[in-house]
Amino acid sequence: MSKNSLTRRETEVVRLVAQGQTDDSIAATLTIGIGVVRSYLCRARQKIGIVRCTRRASPAMRVRVAAWAWKQGIVDIEDVLLFEEKQ
Repeated sequence: MSKNSLTRRETEVVRLVAQGQTDDSIAATLTIGIGVVRSYLCRARQKIGIVRCTRRASPAMRVRVAAWAWKQGIVDIEDVLLFEEKQ
């Protein structure tokens, strides 16, 4: 699945997840509710083939999202390395 299949907002959420931000931090950054963040992330994960959507994304799930975002060119390797440091 390509990054073009994600909406603009889903792409923003995926980028912020790949940069190691928490759901709370993403909600504050985008000035949206935490439930909205989780909804965007769930839909993005379904579109990229990480189908299991739970209320809160596990650390392993967030790593998979970060890896996918890097492969799609949504984030740079430096972002992924920062993600790893934050975990």
